[in-house]
Amino acid sequence: MSTASPFSSWAMINRLLFIGGAVTLVLTLVSIRWIDLPLASWIHAHGLDSRLWMRWFLDTPIVATPVAMIYMLIYIVRRKRSAATRGEDDWFLVSAALLVSLEVKYVLKLAFGRTWPREVMNVGAPKSASFDCVASHGYLNDGIHLFNFFQGADKQYSAFPSGSTVSLIAMVVPIMALYPRFRWPLVAFSAVSLLFFVLTNTHYLGDVVAGLYVGLLCGLVPLAMRADRLAGRV
Repeated sequence: MSTASPFSSWAMINRLLFIGGAVTLVLTLVSIRWIDLPLASWIHAHGLDSRLWMRWFLDTPIVATPVAMIYMLIYIVRRKRSAATRGEDDWFLVSAALLVSLEVKYVLKLAFGRTWPREVMNVGAPKSASFDCVASHGYLNDGIHLFNFFQGADKQYSAFPSGSTVSLIAMVVPIMALYPRFRWPLVAFSAVSLLFFVLTNTHYLGDVVAGLYVGLLCGLVPLAMRADRLAGRV
């Protein structure tokens, strides 16, 4: 007798939505109020954010996004010729979760409008001679930290939540559910990636905490909608 994967449970999503949402809200507010700025300063003072190799982990969602878009197009075209195999359906679901997460995180970034820990680039703005960046409005280099609500369409105000975290978690959660043998390696890879997002001062801890929550929802909801595909995968 097959059983549904716990990843596909609507009850689990409801708990995550309400209980997890409340916990995430508290942790995020605590981080913003007492942890984010001192931690960013400590990381910078110890030179951890100068280790550029750690930024490679930011590339995973960036590289995966065009791959997911191409795969979904191929999947749709192939459906005119033959029914999808289980593997094709699995990766379509993973691709869909990733691409949906991109839109969700864009809307949230637009709404919150938080500035970044360090310099960011904004196309078309004049370069800063001091930091060799574009239109920098970061805390470490400019001393600026604020939430400029509904201005997140401007790159300078789009740090919260961490989009890299949202997209990474939205992608790995379906893979973990669909291919259980990869769960622990993906947990380890995700944990290291989130740590490096903070240690490179690419994001505040609060950005990552919020991004983790949003990414979990983006990854779990498609799984619950296709619970039939997860029967017996525990």
